[in-house]
Amino acid sequence: MDQRETDLKEIKRMLLEKDSKAVYEKAYSFAGTYSRDEDILLLLCQIFEADWHQSHEDMARSFQGASNPVTSESLYKVALGEFEYLNWNDNYPLQRKCTWALADIGTPQAKEFLEQIKETANDTIAEFAAERLTEWDTEQRRKGQMLSSYERYGFTITLEKYSDSLKVLPTKGINYTGNLLEIRRVELLGEPLELVAVIDQYVLLYQVHQKETAEDAVSSQKLNSAAKDAAINPLRLSFLSTIYSCNWEEEEEEEEQQQRILALWMGKEAFAGIFREAVPAAAGQTQKDNRAQKVKIQWNADLDALGSETERETPSFYLNSLDFENLINERIECIMDITDFVLEQHNHIVNGRLDKLLVPKERIFPV
Repeated sequence: MDQRETDLKEIKRMLLEKDSKAVYEKAYSFAGTYSRDEDILLLLCQIFEADWHQSHEDMARSFQGASNPVTSESLYKVALGEFEYLNWNDNYPLQRKCTWALADIGTPQAKEFLEQIKETANDTIAEFAAERLTEWDTEQRRKGQMLSSYERYGFTITLEKYSDSLKVLPTKGINYTGNLLEIRRVELLGEPLELVAVIDQYVLLYQVHQKETAEDAVSSQKLNSAAKDAAINPLRLSFLSTIYSCNWEEEEEEEEQQQRILALWMGKEAFAGIFREAVPAAAGQTQKDNRAQKVKIQWNADLDALGSETERETPSFYLNSLDFENLINERIECIMDITDFVLEQHNHIVNGRLDKLLVPKERIFPV
């Protein structure tokens, strides 16, 4: 039995036995661990709506962190509900947390729930919803599900459904797409706190490395042992192209050798420096050729979720060891291992569940 099955069994037990102590001890962490697992989150929603425990505020906060749309209806119900143990508190902290969570989820349905709360709740709770609606557009950058860096707090990758990305990315042409660093704000003691005071100053790149190299890079936040692989493993801007560059099926039985996907945050000016040093890769050029020469930029058709080529093109960069040190290694601001997330999305593709597929929010930006 893997860890998910063990935890799923425990969540079902908590719900069946109405184990309030276990909810207090475990529910918050379960929501964080399985923030993209809709089946588990729906079970947690049943617990969240129940009146036999006193962990509603913690769960509302965990749902805000998960920002998964599947929790929206439950947050709406709790925002309009009453729990006897909270009747003494006319500041309504639970309901306030629910409105923040709905605002951070940021979907049209979440917005509709806020509008309904504004129209039907008492004056205090309605004001919470009204404030989030007023700030809806200015808080756009904090909405949706995210991947966070544990080593560099505040560096987050904003995610969106693949179907939504199709509506905004151009279908053809030579384009530079990248995930831009978002401002992330939280509420502390009722006051908004800005954690990262930069907007679109960074570009997100992807690179494949072996497990040992990746672990060292994330731990040290430096690509100390990666330079030797620089010519073999290109830097990519496209998330889906990166997924299809890995041979997951061939490595299932060799977990220790499994490739890891690193997300590298680099300042836009530093990234522009790569272009200044780059020359087009010659047709048919080998990886060995690339190791011996300057930075090579190779344009390939970007891929869709099924691995098919699109009319849009995206660049990959091959660097020799020296240029890797000069242009990359000292300019990386944050290194994240996103392999587990990539595997989750790869499984959705393999199982034909494109409705569940999440991708980093990639947008066109000027270089």
